[in-house]
Amino acid sequence: MHFQHNMNVRVKKINIILLIMVFSINLISCSEQNNSTNSSKSQLTIYLMDSDKTLLNAVDKYNKVNSNAKIEAKVFSDIQEFKNKNTTGLLSGNGPDIIVNRLDMLSNTNKVVSNGVFYDINKLITEDRDFKLSDYNEKILDYGVYAGKRYLIPINYVNSGFLTTQEILNKNNIKLDENNLMWNNVAEIVKKFIADNKSKGKYFINSLSFTQFLCSLGNPFIDYDKKKTSYASKEFIEVLNFYKDIYPAICPGRISSKYSYTELLKNGTVVMVNTAGIYSPYSLYEAYNQITRLFNKQEVRIFAFPTWNKGDVNTVWPYYLLSINAKCKSKPDAFAFIKLLLSDEYQQQAGKDDPNWYTPVSESAYNLDKKFCLSK
Repeated sequence: MHFQHNMNVRVKKINIILLIMVFSINLISCSEQNNSTNSSKSQLTIYLMDSDKTLLNAVDKYNKVNSNAKIEAKVFSDIQEFKNKNTTGLLSGNGPDIIVNRLDMLSNTNKVVSNGVFYDINKLITEDRDFKLSDYNEKILDYGVYAGKRYLIPINYVNSGFLTTQEILNKNNIKLDENNLMWNNVAEIVKKFIADNKSKGKYFINSLSFTQFLCSLGNPFIDYDKKKTSYASKEFIEVLNFYKDIYPAICPGRISSKYSYTELLKNGTVVMVNTAGIYSPYSLYEAYNQITRLFNKQEVRIFAFPTWNKGDVNTVWPYYLLSINAKCKSKPDAFAFIKLLLSDEYQQQAGKDDPNWYTPVSESAYNLDKKFCLSK
């Protein structure tokens, strides 16, 4: 089985894009708790969704083992209410000490980076002898760095790629070179597939949004530093037309929503499955086993997302990103909570029932997941 941990990561501009998108919903200040240095206890606050299972568990664990630093979690069940609360915090000057972002919650509104609301976590890392960036996937962690300051810590990330079986590829006369997988090569295959399967109810892939496709290119059409976009450029029109050409090969949501990805493969509706929803090495292992059983031990093939140019690196997306409010009066305690989430206990995905817990950034937790899978 091929794991995607060894994929190179496109860091160039995406770290800036993600960081600034995060700013749009989370420029909020520390809550007005009594956190003076003379207090025997520090009270930290955090906003979470009720679907944030692992983070909620971590809050409980943190409160049990830290008698002098407690975290009060305000839990939301509605994502829009969560966003509105953060906006209210920005306007009123109130908000959580530990700020949590999720990939599916990020707003697209650009905010000025220099507002000074987020604390540079590098200062805490420098003072912590036990914390080593080399213990983690540093290319992922660097998504949270802007202008040399570490405003966010990614906790996990989402891989992107295609999953199928060799027999399905052979049946559809499709040959893919995983060492030279570029969008223009894939497009030629897709166009031929479309022509050969008109009106047959067959599609090349179960899902691929334009946003995901654009992100796979690194979205070079936004320059947040200069506050400019190049969506009217010849290059962007080329990308837009490219996606338009392959769009007929993407299974419509009205069809894909009715079936699981294995059913879509089994009944011949699609040739490929987008792996963005197959979370982590452990989830990929489960998908591998399920497909092997359903397809009579066919060879499972997993491909990284194609690149636009030869030599480009592949893209992944951080899912959970945590930051510390600059006005928080107990920053070391807030960092202790982030470190708890970076421990193997919370990083390792194997055996966890959490649909939002993706590939770990911890090298040791990733290896534990991989070892668990390979031992089965």
